Amino acid sequence: MSEKVSQRIEARDRSAAADLIKMSEEVRQDFSLSDTEDVVQCYKVINKSNNNSIKGKLFITQNYFCFRSQYGKKLYVKIQISSIKEMTNEIKIYDIEGRMYYFVPQSQEEECFNLMYYMYKYPFSVLDLNIYKQHTVDDHESNNQRKFDIETAQEALVTAEEMKKIKEENYKLLEQQQRKIEMIDQLLDKTDKYLGEIDDSIKATKSLIYELKLRYTKTKQVPPPKEEAAVLIEEIKETPPVPVEIQILWKLENDDLVPATMKIFDDHIDIVETTANKKKTLSRSFSIQEILGLYMRARPLHLQIALNQSGKEKGRIRLCSTCLQFIVNEIYIRYLKIFNKQLSVTFEPNSQVFDYGDLMITKTFMNCSGIKGQIKFTEGEDMALRVLTGKDREDYLAMKKTNQKTVEILDSVAKLNVKTTKMADDSMNSVMDVTTRMNEQRQLIMERKKQCDDIIKK
Repeated sequence: MSEKVSQRIEARDRSAAADLIKMSEEVRQDFSLSDTEDVVQCYKVINKSNNNSIKGKLFITQNYFCFRSQYGKKLYVKIQISSIKEMTNEIKIYDIEGRMYYFVPQSQEEECFNLMYYMYKYPFSVLDLNIYKQHTVDDHESNNQRKFDIETAQEALVTAEEMKKIKEENYKLLEQQQRKIEMIDQLLDKTDKYLGEIDDSIKATKSLIYELKLRYTKTKQVPPPKEEAAVLIEEIKETPPVPVEIQILWKLENDDLVPATMKIFDDHIDIVETTANKKKTLSRSFSIQEILGLYMRARPLHLQIALNQSGKEKGRIRLCSTCLQFIVNEIYIRYLKIFNKQLSVTFEPNSQVFDYGDLMITKTFMNCSGIKGQIKFTEGEDMALRVLTGKDREDYLAMKKTNQKTVEILDSVAKLNVKTTKMADDSMNSVMDVTTRMNEQRQLIMERKKQCDDIIKK
């Protein structure tokens, strides 16, 4: 299916979405959001940021957390989800600028956290195939002007290589530091042994049987030197092909949202709850053949899968996801392969219409967080290569190859950065341990010196 977009149901059931539509319009106006931002959910919370305690509502859209105070002078707080650096279980949010936000839900605490954390960890994604497939290269090109900025791509590659070199040098310095710490630690072991001998000598000097005690005192065994800490090297292992896995929020019968993993196989789907610290988690499995239709609900980011099973809950699966387009696309394609006919896909009022039924969506979403799979682009499937010829094609391939190399280097830099950070933390802990031992030994030496001075004076 190349360029198909399902139509909204404009005339029917629009009243069911009226409240959500009105709420989204108000939030867009209050927080200056774009027309594509819709309120996914709203919670009553207390804003405890900056030692305050302000009651209000927290609106969650596809890309923002928006707080609006309830009483007194209106307070508006808009947090762009992509700017969040960390989020704790207590809903303390830290952004990249160092600001801290703290919200305490007045009800539905667990669901509020589950939704906010999911939106933060797995950002909203959608792909417009019409825009993706357009050839955007400027046709009014002078003879000496390139359509593709290969020079900038080359500069990015050089920058990435320099960054990698700096990270490698930092890593080597940390390795040297760890070796020195190991040597100091070995010296402290020897000092511990000598302190033990000093203790024996002091006791023997005080004794009337000095010569006998020295003669029959067991010699302390010097512990073997510690081997130098081996530098750990992370091995990148090729993983075997796996089913498509998507992190979702599963909407239960009581309307609670719980984290879950959705595994889509060729002919069936498994959903498994992933709530932490829970003794018994829920799971559900159903075949692609049982699916009657897909419904994009009026509440944004919500999907209902209608099943050919009896009972209200058995006959449906409800979920919330930031990558609904990918889920719908995967189910639609599998259904088409099994039955050789289209699966019914319905967009209810207030739902965002998107493209589906195209392998390009599958391949593009494979790069998103929260999705695991083994599908990759091949040169023959690259859309740009279908519209470029001659010198343009050569320039594009050269730039693409350079960019791929840059991405690989940046990926290795990211992995090296993780190792460097861990080694720096380990070194800091080792330095603190060594410093503590040295202080303790210094105190013991001072005490032994005083004891020896007292013996000599006597």
